[in-house]
Amino acid sequence: MTTTTVESALSLTVVLRGVDPPVERTLAVGAHHTLADVHRAIQIAFDGDTDARHVFSDQEPFPGGFPASPEYERDVCAWYRGQEHYGWRPRRRWGDTWTMIDWRDPNVLSESTAGVTDAFAGSSRLHYRCDDPCGRGDDAWFTIDARESAADPSALRVVSGRGRSPLSLFAVAEYAQLLREYSDGQHPEHDAAVARLTRACGPWDGFDPRGFDPRWAQQRLDRLHDYSGTRERTVLDAVAEQLPSSNASGLQRHLLSHGLHVPPTVTPGDAARFVRPYSWFIEHCREGLPLEDGLLTPEHQWEWVDATECDPARFAVFQASARALKLVRTLQGRLLTLKGALPLADDPLALWERVAREFPEGRRYTVRLAEVLFFLAIVDGSISREGDDGGLQRIARVHDLLERPDRTRHPRHWAEPWNELWDDEPAALPNRPVAVDTSAVGTLIAPLAERLEPLGLTPVTPGTWTATPLLKEFARSVLTMRTTASVASRTWEYGRADF
Repeated sequence: MTTTTVESALSLTVVLRGVDPPVERTLAVGAHHTLADVHRAIQIAFDGDTDARHVFSDQEPFPGGFPASPEYERDVCAWYRGQEHYGWRPRRRWGDTWTMIDWRDPNVLSESTAGVTDAFAGSSRLHYRCDDPCGRGDDAWFTIDARESAADPSALRVVSGRGRSPLSLFAVAEYAQLLREYSDGQHPEHDAAVARLTRACGPWDGFDPRGFDPRWAQQRLDRLHDYSGTRERTVLDAVAEQLPSSNASGLQRHLLSHGLHVPPTVTPGDAARFVRPYSWFIEHCREGLPLEDGLLTPEHQWEWVDATECDPARFAVFQASARALKLVRTLQGRLLTLKGALPLADDPLALWERVAREFPEGRRYTVRLAEVLFFLAIVDGSISREGDDGGLQRIARVHDLLERPDRTRHPRHWAEPWNELWDDEPAALPNRPVAVDTSAVGTLIAPLAERLEPLGLTPVTPGTWTATPLLKEFARSVLTMRTTASVASRTWEYGRADF
């Protein structure tokens, strides 16, 4: 193809080989971008791993046709067949640093310095291969066709696409087999394939083999190139960042359809009524109130009950919560209002915002995934439903997705025990998804549920609750609060003293 000018852009059509229906993406790439940028864009657009080992070449690796099974890949691949020990000898090839080191081949060029227009000079097609950085999965193969484009030459964009990405780019052949079972209603494994693919998509969206949302892929690509250092976004955005792209797009559609991405409009009266149990501590502890066995004296407790009309049995929970929210502290046997909280006593909307910002555990650096999902379930009402898509089941499914991503996303990881999977053949694995453990998630959200019950949360059955309209608005404030914190999903992190 004709070499373009420095002000031009290329349109790249990237097709994943070995999957039917086809999975492809169209990228717009400026002339100043490198093949390293193209690699990152491909991985994000196909829900892959930007750390994947990879290589580009202008030589067709399978001149006799793409192999139907990965077992025959090396036998029929022109890149390997009959070549020297240290690798194949295509005309031109570019690799990441680790690929260059492993091959020990000085003729492999660095992708980080290879401009896209130079790479496509003399040829309109490149071939791209990536594999698992841990060396456990199979290879994924792509073709990349380039043509000149009128797109913004400064942008790196995911323009369009078709076809759902595999659950893992390192198990493309197994995903293709799942698609065949899913599409054939008479196949003996059809129901199992439906269950597996549905679970892997998360609780907010069903599986669609043709589905692809370029907007969410672009958001992820933009975040990858955001070097501002602030990384400020909403609490829900922080959760979506941790999800596989396909699940995150389903969450975004869920939020938009329910209007959950918009902060609530709260009147001063409603805010004052909701935060009154906290504002009482700010007002009455200005000079400090004496403590007995860690709590205010019974006299002051009854003053609090009369002023707030709350259940006296909830006093200890509110006092502990006021301390956790950094409204009061203990000093020399007295409970004292913190200086920074004093202005909040006369500003219920500001106190509402303060409580919403500080209520999730972890606050500044890390927020707990299970707690954010519990707030989301309160807002969308799913916490009041029983069954697989309600109560703790939905929370457990998402928590399991992030805590055990391999088990959820990789077909071989839908069986127990996880550490034996790579020693077994796929045919020997149980043909069912792994059940999620709601009891473990219930333990994680129990402290939060206890703190929310005085604010309008009512347990109905083990694992389901109802919430007042005002509590739902508060939960929405929590979810739409701006934050720079990350999301912790691993259970063991919940017990850290500095969490």
